[in-house]
Amino acid sequence: MQARLAPPDTPTQDAAVPRAITLPSPVGRVRSRPGHRLRELRAPLLIACTYYPAARLGMLFQFPHTEVAPVWPASGLAVASLLVLGRRHWPALAIAAFLADLTNGTEPALSAAMAAGSTGEYLVAATLLRRADVRPDLARIRDVIVFTGLGGLVAPTVAASVGTYSLWLSDVAMTKDFPTVWASWWLADGIGVLVFGAGCLAIWSAWSSGRRPAPGRIEGIGLAILTVATAGLVFLSPTVSPSVLFPLAIWAGVRFEQLGAAGVTLAVASVATYATVHGSGRFSIGTMSPRLLPLQLYTVSYSLTALVLAAAITSRRSSDQRLRARTLELEAKNQELEAFTYTVSHDLRAPLRAIHAFSTLVTEEEGTRLSVAGARRLGTVTRNAEHMSRLIDSLLGLSHLGRQRLVRQTVDPARAARAAAGRLHLDLEVRPPELAIAAMPQCSADPVLLEQVYENLIGNAVKFTRDREVARIEVGSTAPRGDGEGPVYHVRDNGAGFDPRYAQRLFALFERLPQHADLPGIGAGLAIVARIVDRHGGTVWAEGCPGEGAMFRFTVGPPGERP
Repeated sequence: MQARLAPPDTPTQDAAVPRAITLPSPVGRVRSRPGHRLRELRAPLLIACTYYPAARLGMLFQFPHTEVAPVWPASGLAVASLLVLGRRHWPALAIAAFLADLTNGTEPALSAAMAAGSTGEYLVAATLLRRADVRPDLARIRDVIVFTGLGGLVAPTVAASVGTYSLWLSDVAMTKDFPTVWASWWLADGIGVLVFGAGCLAIWSAWSSGRRPAPGRIEGIGLAILTVATAGLVFLSPTVSPSVLFPLAIWAGVRFEQLGAAGVTLAVASVATYATVHGSGRFSIGTMSPRLLPLQLYTVSYSLTALVLAAAITSRRSSDQRLRARTLELEAKNQELEAFTYTVSHDLRAPLRAIHAFSTLVTEEEGTRLSVAGARRLGTVTRNAEHMSRLIDSLLGLSHLGRQRLVRQTVDPARAARAAAGRLHLDLEVRPPELAIAAMPQCSADPVLLEQVYENLIGNAVKFTRDREVARIEVGSTAPRGDGEGPVYHVRDNGAGFDPRYAQRLFALFERLPQHADLPGIGAGLAIVARIVDRHGGTVWAEGCPGEGAMFRFTVGPPGERP
């Protein structure tokens, strides 16, 4: 389960939870206070005891005879601590930062000023990241980008400005060196947040969620050994290009996601920085400034490559998991639908058949003894039973259509239309319509379902042209609407037509327009047409005007099947 940052005003996990007032014995009350205080001190002590060694480690990365370090690991640890444990623990960071500078030989006043600037940076970073809703696991590309922008670019300006100004006031830094010192401080803290902060957050997220990478431990150990060995080879030799380490970042991000990306980044950044500071590798050539900027740019690009790739892989896998969960849910719903269909086809149709049969039997055997009102009422029962039976048949047909597997093959639409018209027995109509079926381009479709489409569309046209002296029905096709699309097939009639404002309502199940309420049918034929066309990846629409006939058009998509 992914952890999410709490809102700015929301207490963190370690915030004290108000308890109901009780009246314990004085002894019990006195004994409970030390334990409660110790629990409250665990987080600050943990932060201080980890920040101080991280700051001393950063001092090992300083160039010889200077106070300049390419990366400051303590900044990343501090930002991660405030994000995870809460901003109320900032005093622990302030004290640890002060002691780290003081024990390095810095004057107390200058140490206090630089500690204040660093603490301000960490608070600004934690506040901005919380308000931006950045997840500590950095499982989204958005999280990585915002974490880099706010935590690695914006917040370090606080410590760089306060620290550089303090050095200038103390005459440690000259005025001409102000821009160089500020930029070096800003880059070192930003890289520390990006590299070491992301590493701490990845480790904490994996530990708190209990989620471990899918690959085995042996692969992880092999990746770690290969990363350290390759980084050592690259940065101990000035002839090997650092770009050979990028495949390891891809391996870590793809296989181990954030935890692997952060681990590889930490290893490569540490080896690269230590080797460059002590005069080894591709970035050790020249004076301090030419060595500093390429190293920092390489570290940033390597970190972003690994973290963004890991976030993309995690997002993709999360989407796949949600899709699988959704698929399982849909399968469960389909099973419920099948159970409902079984109930409808057996449990409901049996009593309905009995109602229809007995009402018909009473009409035949007792019809002469029934009153006019009684015969009319019994006829209403029979007609409603027949109507209900047709509704159930339509529901069953639509449900069966959704479960029926498509068998697509090359089909001649004209042949399918003629077969559908033959089943309608148009010659038995009182006024047989003039049916014209033109030659049409072939398409990839299920032949049985395509015949069903034409049967429903031609039957619909027959129904709405019965009051015409000369009924005409045309079946044909037109050219594709755009590049890459197939031909547009249509069925046109000169019947009653419809109001174009209600064109989309025609394809809804059991939907009938008010002006057509007196015509036979229950409003399921066009809904079945829409479902068949949709399963073929096509579209269907209607055109018409009242009294001027109607035209139903549809397309057939490329081979494939929609659920």
